[in-house]
Amino acid sequence: MQWLHPDASPAEAHSRQPFEQEYVLLSGLLAYPLSQDLLGMIHASCLSGNYARLGHLSGMFVGCVVTQEKLFLFRSVTSQETIFYRQQGTRVRWSTDPSDLVQEGGEAFDQDALWQCCQGAMVFLYPQLKMIRPGSVVVIDAHGETTHRYEQLVPLNLPRRTSLHKYAASTYHALLQAVQPYAISGRIGVMLSGGIDSTLVLMALVDQGADVVAYHMDTDAPLAREASYAQEVCDRLAVPLVSLSSNEHDDYFSSEWEFPHPYNHVWFGRMQQIAARIRQDGVSLLCNGCHGDMLFGPVRYGLSSIMLGDTSWQEKWTMLQGAFCSRWEWKRLIRSVMPSFSLLDEDWADARQHVDFLVPRPAGVARLPDIQVDLDFLPQEQTADLTIWRPQGIFFCSPLGDKALRQLALRLPDAYRLLPFQGRFIDKPVLRLLLSERFSGQIWRRERCPWLISPDQQYCLSHPHVFANLLGTPETYLIRLHVVDSDQLKRVLADPVLLRRNAETLICSAMTELFLRSQARRGNLSLQGEGADVSLPTC
Repeated sequence: MQWLHPDASPAEAHSRQPFEQEYVLLSGLLAYPLSQDLLGMIHASCLSGNYARLGHLSGMFVGCVVTQEKLFLFRSVTSQETIFYRQQGTRVRWSTDPSDLVQEGGEAFDQDALWQCCQGAMVFLYPQLKMIRPGSVVVIDAHGETTHRYEQLVPLNLPRRTSLHKYAASTYHALLQAVQPYAISGRIGVMLSGGIDSTLVLMALVDQGADVVAYHMDTDAPLAREASYAQEVCDRLAVPLVSLSSNEHDDYFSSEWEFPHPYNHVWFGRMQQIAARIRQDGVSLLCNGCHGDMLFGPVRYGLSSIMLGDTSWQEKWTMLQGAFCSRWEWKRLIRSVMPSFSLLDEDWADARQHVDFLVPRPAGVARLPDIQVDLDFLPQEQTADLTIWRPQGIFFCSPLGDKALRQLALRLPDAYRLLPFQGRFIDKPVLRLLLSERFSGQIWRRERCPWLISPDQQYCLSHPHVFANLLGTPETYLIRLHVVDSDQLKRVLADPVLLRRNAETLICSAMTELFLRSQARRGNLSLQGEGADVSLPTC
């Protein structure tokens, strides 16, 4: 397994080029060493138009081939990293960092997209930029640009009415194959919460004989602690566990942070702490289980999922009984016979963050969908790569996002993503079934801790002045862009109940404001509107 660092020495990169004034540049992770033959194959595939050969390369990577006449930009089908590009006249600029491509005079970010970022949505703030989609190559020359799809994910070919146990066995077989190249790459780190996704990745690495160390972010907040789960997993698998405290609130926000895109999550400072420790330990490859929810968890569910799903009649009857014994109202259950109605819609709506201090969106503005997860591109993940992991020399990846696992998930019936049983809802039953063979019920039956936000709520309750200084001054960019309502913010900061209720939105808004300030320092921010200027507020 070879990590291709985008910040490698230019002299080293050029010395590997077998062509005169033509370059092959790569970033990401390859399942085999970089060689002259490999570069030659990529170069020849692009110039001959035989792009399908790029799909034979195993790994998560992006790259480009630069010639005198053409530019080829490509991205593997499983890469979470992408390439952005912008064409202005005869000039083409491209980068994995969108802020590198801001035009002279700065970027005018969409107001509604900023509003959604403050709410915690994974939206992209640079609509003027184009990006490479997975399994695609974009060819740019003097005549324009063309896009070719050289690889596409298709559902795995499995027999009809494949059982839940067979799906579980196929999933683990695919995961073992996915982690096999990692297992021979030296010491590997795993971000372990103690939840089922990261536990499954750790188990597969151990079964493949990898040298693994687990990292866990601990807290002294009793309602949010998951350390006992992480410790039990590591004891069972005989893996060393490194626990790091997450209660250093002094650096919760920093005016020195630089962001290419808002990192609208509450754990940026904590991730920096973990990255520093991982680098100190000499680990350069870090895995997690972040694709577990997206690939194996429920998105839509109803009686139609059970009745129309590719499952046996006996399973349908058992699941229907479970559904009618659940907390769902009968009226909603009957409506869910229609495929267009999902029983989960109201649950997602209830889970949305409160926005009591944001300027209400106009009636004509499109609302943020209840679920907006685009597996093709997750801005938060690429931002973390650019600002946390790559600067520390760490490649961060999720083996659960491997090609074979994605294809299996495309085949997985919705009825196998959520099982109603004895009044409870069992999410990700495929993954839980796998863990039930190796771990106690405390691990495979556990629910995700509902109070993970409690340390952040406590921080908001004890530090309202931080948010007042960051979000509530006339110089605040989010106020000048009519995203934050200063009067409503004062009301929220003065009321402990509202503070707790809006904690996540306050933190996401603070991170978005820090992003705007970092862009202003680089001259990348353009404020549109009467009387607007770009003077930088103090923090």
